Amino acid sequence: MRRRRPVRVGRVWAVVEDRVVVEAERIPRLGAKLYTSSMEHVADTLSILGPVSRPFIEARQTRPRNLARGEPLYIMEEDEYRPRESQGIPKRASR
Repeated sequence: MRRRRPVRVGRVWAVVEDRVVVEAERIPRLGAKLYTSSMEHVADTLSILGPVSRPFIEARQTRPRNLARGEPLYIMEEDEYRPRESQGIPKRASR
C-alpha cells in the first residue's frame, strides 16, 4: 500500500510573471508538483539553479497566484507502507 505525505522543499524567494523561485531545503525531481500548505497544486519544477551549498528551484505556476515571499512549498512524497508481517517481520509475542 502506498501512502503520500507532504515534504517541505523550501520557501518562496521570488515570483516573476509565471515563474516561482524557491530557496531549496530539499531538491525535488524535475517535473515534481509543488503544493502550498493547504495542498493546492501551484507550480511544476523546471530546473535547479545556483551553487550546491545554496540551491534554488525554478518552477512554473499552474495559474497566476499571489504567493508570498517566505511561503513554504511542499511536494507529495510516496512511501511504501507495508504491515510488519508482509515484510517478513513476525508479530511480537504476547507477554
